[in-house]
Amino acid sequence: MRLLLATNNKNKIREIVNILSKYNFEFVLPKEVNCFIEPEETGSTFCENALIKAKAFYEATNIAALADDSGLEVDALDKKPGVLSSRFFGDVTDAEKCMGILKLLGDLEFEKRTARFKACFVLYNGKVLSQAEGVCEGHIGFEPKGENGFGYDPIFIPLGFKQTMAELSIDEKEKISHRGNALRILSNNIKNLINGR
Repeated sequence: MRLLLATNNKNKIREIVNILSKYNFEFVLPKEVNCFIEPEETGSTFCENALIKAKAFYEATNIAALADDSGLEVDALDKKPGVLSSRFFGDVTDAEKCMGILKLLGDLEFEKRTARFKACFVLYNGKVLSQAEGVCEGHIGFEPKGENGFGYDPIFIPLGFKQTMAELSIDEKEKISHRGNALRILSNNIKNLINGR
């Protein structure tokens, strides 16, 4: 079965392929089928946006599409940036996004800097074949640390860790990340679909 990975983010592609590689998918990237669309994310939830993207990529290519939407919720900021995570501060770098969050939180004590990463994946081929959500709870630190992550990883400290997400190894991150958690649920759903359950 051909599976279009509806993203050009190399980090996301690696995570998806790593977890779903045990299935007999022929992974296809948008650029390989000349699909350069950028669907407008008008949903109010991560799952709504993931469906918008999966549906658009499927309709453009007629290939089963797997799309995700993910972001950061900070409790002290009324769960912002949320679904606007990638564009909350406008067209800026990841480093500037991180500094933006730190500036908004100021010197708020660590215990009140609770936050979480959320992700939703949707597999679509004319209808929703599977949908899965994942969460990673944690806190926002006081300064960016680490070089391994992207997005808000350098300021996010997962529960049970002293390091930021960007200081963890790739394997450590995949075991606890919001996308990793969602993809494991999705892989179980796919297994059940294949087995006819």
